[in-house]
This record gives sequence, structure tokens and C-alpha cells, in this order.
Amino acid sequence: MTPTRRVTLHNTTGTSNKVYELELQEGDDGWVVVARWGRIGATLREGTKTDGEVELAAAAEGGASFATVSPIYPTSSKPGYGPALGPDVFARLAPLAPDLPLYALGGLTPERARACIARGAHGAAAMSSIISDPALAAAFPHDTII
Repeated sequence: MTPTRRVTLHNTTGTSNKVYELELQEGDDGWVVVARWGRIGATLREGTKTDGEVELAAAAEGGASFATVSPIYPTSSKPGYGPALGPDVFARLAPLAPDLPLYALGGLTPERARACIARGAHGAAAMSSIISDPALAAAFPHDTII
């Protein structure tokens, strides 16, 4: 696939030393969004956004390093996207691919992210809530993809 556009963000606030990259790639079958993140100077973890559901076992067998599950809660950035799955979905999904970290996505607050983690999510992925209130980033659990 050919990279078309890449955005890189560095977070060095406080003790943080992280880099986040988003890349839009054009392929034979359409567009793909690739996300990379990790500590600056380290090997970055990578994920790909699909436009449909992927079975967890197939994702793990295909080499995925993580999966997002969404939407967990209704989201103001995508009204009508759903149905909202709720945090209990992690208790059902986590055992299906025990070696594949699952991240909650959609309508998250710090408290909602913690509820998902308590039920089996590895972490959370948040964007809209943090863009609207950057100070909120510090309140999210440690393993949050922003």
C-alpha cells in the first residue's frame, strides 16, 4: 500500500515520552488507516482500522497486535453509530482471544474506561473526549491510546 498522508504527534507532557502516528494508505481495495504508537525511539506498536467486523481469532492468527471493540457507549462524534455494546462485552470477548489485547473505544470517560478494564479490556482508545478537554488525558487509565 502507498502512504498518502501521515500525521505524527509527540506527547512529552510531564514524564510522558510517547509518539503517535496515523497514516492513510491507498490500496487496491480502498483506504486503510494505520495507527502506530509507543515510546519515542522504541519500536512502535501498530494497528489497522477495518471498515467491518473481524473475528478476534482471525485477527490474532493474522498477526494483529491488538483489537479495538466499539462502540462501547453512545458517542457524540458519531451519533447513531452502534448499537452501544457496554463494558460487559469484554467479559465475553476477552476469553475468545486471550493473547490479543482488547481496547475499549467509543463514548469513553475516564470512569467508563476503568469499567471496561475491570471487565477484561486491556486499555482504552480515546480521542474526542480528550480533544474537547486536553486536561482530561491525565485522568484516563495508564494504558490508554490517545
